[in-house]
Formats: sequence, C-alpha cells, structure tokens
Amino acid sequence: MNTFIRNTFFLSMVSFLIPFSLKSQESWSLENCIREAQQKSITVQQSRINIENAKISLAQDKMSRYPNLNSGTNLSLSSGRFIDPTTNSFETASSFINSWNINSGVQLYTGGRVKNTIKKDKLDIKAAELNAQQSEQDIALQVAQAYLSVLLSEEQLTSARQRMELSQAQIKQTDKLIKAGLLPKNNRLDLDAQVAREQQTIIAAQNAVDLSLLSLKQIMFMELSKEIIVEKPGQVDVPNVNLDAISIDEMYQTSYNTQPGISAGQYELNSAEMSEKIAASTKMPTISAFGGINTNYSNRSKIFDQQQVVTITELPVTGELNGVPTTGYINTPSVGFEVTEKNYPYFSQIWDNLSQNIGISISYPLWDNRLTKSNIERARLQTESVRMRNEITQQNLRVEIQNALATAKAAQKTYESALSSVTSLKASYENTKKKFDVGTANSFELTTAKNNLALAETEVIRSKYDFLFRLKILDFYQGKAIKL
Repeated sequence: MNTFIRNTFFLSMVSFLIPFSLKSQESWSLENCIREAQQKSITVQQSRINIENAKISLAQDKMSRYPNLNSGTNLSLSSGRFIDPTTNSFETASSFINSWNINSGVQLYTGGRVKNTIKKDKLDIKAAELNAQQSEQDIALQVAQAYLSVLLSEEQLTSARQRMELSQAQIKQTDKLIKAGLLPKNNRLDLDAQVAREQQTIIAAQNAVDLSLLSLKQIMFMELSKEIIVEKPGQVDVPNVNLDAISIDEMYQTSYNTQPGISAGQYELNSAEMSEKIAASTKMPTISAFGGINTNYSNRSKIFDQQQVVTITELPVTGELNGVPTTGYINTPSVGFEVTEKNYPYFSQIWDNLSQNIGISISYPLWDNRLTKSNIERARLQTESVRMRNEITQQNLRVEIQNALATAKAAQKTYESALSSVTSLKASYENTKKKFDVGTANSFELTTAKNNLALAETEVIRSKYDFLFRLKILDFYQGKAIKL
C-alpha cells in the first residue's frame, strides 16, 4: 500500500506542477522554429555576407568603365644644384618647391575584360543567393527532424503516463479481488513491480523530451535555460500516400529543377567559364586615354620690374655769335631702363605655371614570362573542377533520392506492421484483462500482456514519427515547404 500511495502522490504533484510551469514557457510552432534557426544560423549569415561581397564587386567593376580622377601635391626642400621646375634652369641654392596635379584616365579597350568581369559578378551574385537559399532549406530540414523528435518524445511520455494510470486502476481492481478472496495477495506484488517499472519509463521518457528540446534549442542557437514548448498541430496523423507510385526519375528531375544548390552549381560553372574569357583578354592590347593639369611654385622664382629712366646730359658746344667765338651747353636727354627684383607671389605662380596634357596610351603584352598563359590554364582547370563537382552533386542527389524513397517505403512498412501488432496485442490484452477481472488469470499473465502491448504501442509511436520524417525528406527533394 505504501508503494501505491507514494506513486499516487508523485503523479499528483507532477499533474499539479505542470500547468504552473507551462505558464512561463513560450509556445513555438514549426514555422517559427525554422525561421528562428535560419535567422541565427552562422552558415546562413555567411551565405548572406557572400551575397553582399558579390554585390560590392559588381558595383566596383561597373564603375571601372568610367574615368577616374586623382589629385596630389608635393612639398620639398632642396639644397645644392637642382632644376627649378618653374624655370627649368639649374640653380645652386636652398629652395622650397610645391607642385600640384590633377589627373584622370579611362580604359577605352581591354579585350572585353571589363564587360566579362561584370557578367561574372552577376553570375556570382545569383550563385551566392541560391547557396543561401540552399542553406536555409538544409536548416529547415534539420529543425523539422528535431521538432518531430520532440513530438515523438512527448507522445511517448503521454503514453507512459497513461499506462501508469491504467496500472493504478488495475491495482485497485486487484485489491478488490484479493479482498473478495478471488486472487492471492502476491498478485499485488507483481503489479507494484509493474508500476515501479512504468515510473522508470516515465522518467526516461521525460529525459528524452528534455534532450530532444535541448537539441532543438541548439539548432535554433537559443539559450539553453530558456523554457519552451513546441506546438502540437492537433492530431498528428500519417498521410495516406502511395509511395510505389512515385517515380525516382520524376522526383530527381523535380529536385534538379527546384534545389537551389543545383542551380547555384550551374551559375558557378558559367562564372568559371567567364573567368576563362577574362584570363584570355590579357593577351589583347589595352587602350587608355589620359589627361591632367599640373602647376608648380618655387621660392627661387622672382619678378623683374623694369622702369623707364630719362637722364639729362649737358653737352658743350662751340660757335660764333655775331662774329664772336662763343662756347655753350646743350641739355641732351637719354632714355634707359632700371630693373628691380621682387618675390613672385605664391598664387600668382600657381596660376601662371598651369600646364595641361591629354593623350592616348596603348600597351600590348609581348612577353610576360608565361604569366598570361598560366592564368588561362588555371582558369580552364578551375572550370573543369567546377563541372566535375556539379556532376558529383547531381550523382549524389540521385543516390540520396533513391535512398530517401527506399527508406520511406521501409518506414511505411514498419509503421503498418506496428499497427497490426498493436491490434493483435490489444485484443490479447483485453482478453487477459477480462480473465483477470474474473479471477481466471493471474497478475503475471496480465502484466506480460500489458508489457507486450506497451512495447508495440511504443513502436507504433516511434515508427509513425520516423515515417513522418521520411515523408518530409521526400517533400524536401520535391521542393515542397517543410511543414506539418
């Protein structure tokens, strides 16, 4: 009787505490779990970073078709003999020189390198986007497996509790039969042992729930201390599907057309082929246009100012005046120039020394120590590597589909067999229970029948969720959304 009271108290406390614990727990649907895992997945985040990097490359390469613009300045102190850039003459003195320049250039012809690089960037963006989608789908499948594992564990826990309740009811019936003298007292011992085993089963089932929830939280990168419950979508029924009607070839073709990873591989192959064209373009000449404005300042530059100077000179003259010899003077003006030197102002020099240039340059690679040829060969090998990788991916996809379909068929047969076993063992248990109730069967026979039924019911639950997950895998390969 003590065992019965202890077990009853244990179950009562569990039933009393569960509603209070659930109040602080968040409810999560499969869709919310998938969304949370996709948002926090480092793999998905890296895929999104790859998309942004590819977009940055595209924006940069598009701008390479337009002219650039650069400016610069130089400041220098010189002593000794040097060429003054403002006069192009040799000077031997200490000097301060400042130069300014603005230059621009644009590529007119690169053998198609810029155009093909832009095409390659667009292919890389599309491949990165599809790889990100594939990562999200892979995460969704992982979450679905963990989510179904939680539902499986919870259903097994519910089944274990129901068997415990049934065993307690049988104890009450046994006590009545013992009291009526229809069963010996030792029959109660068998049932007490059965209750103890079922209590252990409940604890194991609860541990399985906790571990499956832990796995789900880890996939969602959630704090392990956070309390959550998963939403059970009503009655989880197994759909009636005819797996024999599914064609492997048709499923493969559907998966080939819908799997983002397969499409990403094709874009990566096209990108590799474009890289070959880019490498080959380096054999072609490059034509560029350029232009610039330059100016200089030197503290050695001077301004020479000329001023006109008039000088009056008295020249002696001789002659006769009225027959008398006479001597006199004549003022004779003379014109000259006086040169004065002064500093050449900074901004005046900058403006006066402006010079402009414009031109076209053509370069053609004659010999680059095999660099161009090696780059072309590497690009071709990379293309072949991507092509073989895609072929391996496609072969693996067919093998995975074949295995998924075969596993689903096996899971369906296992589930159907488990259902048949439960039907037979349930009838056997009901028959044994009726005999036990009238005293014609002992507790050992009843316990054995009940344990056999419990094992069969547990197998039904396990095989049901295994079959459901196998069906989700088939949905995954057929491009269907992962949902219950």
